Amino acid sequence: MRRVVLYMLVTMLVVACTKDSINEIGIKDNGADTIYAIISDFDVDTRVELNDKRQTVWTENDEICVFDNNTMDIYRFNGKTGDRSGSFSLIASHAISTKNCVFDKPYAVYLADHKVSSYSDHSPALYSTLPSVQEYKKSSYGLNTNAMLGLSENGRDFKFINIFGYLRLSITGDKVVKSIKLEGNNGEIIAGQTYFNTSGIAKANNTSEKAITLDCGEGVQLTDEPAVFYFTIIPTTFNKGISVTITFDDDSLFPKRTSNSITVSRNTILPVASFNSSGDNVQWQTISVSHTGASVSAPYFEGETDLAGLIYWGDNFMSNINYVTSYTYTDNEPSHVITTKTTNATYVKISNCQGITEFDLTNF
Repeated sequence: MRRVVLYMLVTMLVVACTKDSINEIGIKDNGADTIYAIISDFDVDTRVELNDKRQTVWTENDEICVFDNNTMDIYRFNGKTGDRSGSFSLIASHAISTKNCVFDKPYAVYLADHKVSSYSDHSPALYSTLPSVQEYKKSSYGLNTNAMLGLSENGRDFKFINIFGYLRLSITGDKVVKSIKLEGNNGEIIAGQTYFNTSGIAKANNTSEKAITLDCGEGVQLTDEPAVFYFTIIPTTFNKGISVTITFDDDSLFPKRTSNSITVSRNTILPVASFNSSGDNVQWQTISVSHTGASVSAPYFEGETDLAGLIYWGDNFMSNINYVTSYTYTDNEPSHVITTKTTNATYVKISNCQGITEFDLTNF
């Protein structure tokens, strides 16, 4: 098999306080036998990851693919985890049909698991899948989450740009975090199948995911020093804010919610203000509703800006407050007990709930 090497140099510099971004770096010509690529504008991680200087470094066995009108070539990283530069060797070449799609120049894509389609004008549409369950990695993004597009004028020199955006949570407390669920309060699509054009503009497939769970494996011990957690998401505006649900190793839950509109753009890290998850500091309000029937309208809450809470539907399913308007049971049980757990709520409305047998507002 012929050997083609691709050299990657990864250089990052944080230049903003509220949204982290990276200055663009120039491209140099390495000659006809090599391809030289630079990540242009951000500290990303997929299998690549961040070092202690907030610079992107490669991970062993990273792969990219290079498309043109006839072939898709796959290259594998020859270096070690932590390297900021190194060579990529050609490991496979596949013939592809692009009869409905015209590449005006070669493009490289990272990760190397993408599909090609076309827009109505026959320009390339590249498909990727952003996992809705992402793996926690200390001080970095989860492995196998991010996507990058490599642009080139001559087929040898590629400059990579980032497709997704990134949200960073900083959490203090005294428990062990097992997972964190993130979702928009207006049902925004933030993960799943995504397609993007050759300018790196990404859009979500309508069947994609509305929530992302960050799996923390054996757990992350919280302390008075904020622990940092990253989510890779499809760029979007959360018009009604976001909800976060932390699951601890004792199976207890901690919800946090903001109603402010926030935008996560391509190639930026959006930090969310640090918050304390210690349950002893939270005055929880609870209500319970016992009822019969196969479906029920969701309790609706109003309150202060930092209103947050969870609804337990009584069939082992849970959702954030004000996230769904109704719920249909699938367990065929004749009755259920809805319980809610909220903070900073000042008003609750329950309507269209048939067969109520008990309604307890003692702790609201």
